[in-house]
Amino acid sequence: MTTRSLADHHAAVSQALIPNPAMDVLIADAVGGTLAEDIVAREPVPAFAVAQFDGYAVLAADVSGARGDAPAVLPVSYDIDFATRSPRTHIPSTAARIPSGAPLPRGADAVVALAATDGGVARVAVGVPVAPGQGVLPVGADVAAGTVLATAGTRLGPRQVAAAAALGMPRLRVHPVPRVVVLAVGDEIIDPGARHRGAEVSDANSHLLAGLIRRAGAQAFRVGPVPDEPRALRAAIEDQPGPRRCAHHHGRTFRRAARHGCDGPGSAWATSRWWIWTWRRAAGRGWAASSSVTGCCPWWRCPATRAPPPSGSRPAFVPH
Repeated sequence: MTTRSLADHHAAVSQALIPNPAMDVLIADAVGGTLAEDIVAREPVPAFAVAQFDGYAVLAADVSGARGDAPAVLPVSYDIDFATRSPRTHIPSTAARIPSGAPLPRGADAVVALAATDGGVARVAVGVPVAPGQGVLPVGADVAAGTVLATAGTRLGPRQVAAAAALGMPRLRVHPVPRVVVLAVGDEIIDPGARHRGAEVSDANSHLLAGLIRRAGAQAFRVGPVPDEPRALRAAIEDQPGPRRCAHHHGRTFRRAARHGCDGPGSAWATSRWWIWTWRRAAGRGWAASSSVTGCCPWWRCPATRAPPPSGSRPAFVPH
């Protein structure tokens, strides 16, 4: 068995990491993925001038002299609804009942709030004057055509997915969330709650790692325990679907390599956070670096710094 330094092993793993192939997915399945293409507004939002609230669409000049004690009374020409495919034409010296978000009729230039009227159906009394543009959300007020809402390489969260939905995009091209299989390896470990036949210990590392991986944004699948036997380990690895980018072993050899980490589960916590930092950086997501820990401490209180071990620190080696 040959060995190589931890720095060389780190470089080798980094080179082996490549993004998942891009694919078109429904926006409902896109959260957590990484955008492969920019999200660009092909049309303005809203596409028409729309009412900001329920009320009446009017010409501002028709109600310019309205007062509480001398309201402007206008006939109601029609009701506007969302089934209208394009804005209707406004009839001067009338009002049109309009719900919030509906397109403003062509020729109208303001919306009087329902609370400022008597709520009439055939005729409406308007008790306040309005200025042109009042109560109206203009074309492109939310998003102008050509605006880039999210760039390629962005990790999709609820807000980005909602923005795509607002643009009418049913699918997005993304690099899917990575799938990580955690293998618990060791003759001495058993699943929590399993019957002890001797001096076995309950497996904590794989549960810790799976949780850290999920918190980092990937899908984690735990397998194990697997005995300390090469053929059993190979079979467990080959049983996993999909390509295998790299393997990271947490056990005696791992603790020997991770001399900057805590012993036992603490080393799993500290050093796995270092590798997760490597995976994130390789994915081009710009996420912050994770931990490098010195000294020993209880694993549930293991401290974390912001970077991997500095160059020139005590060397460590891993099997190759």
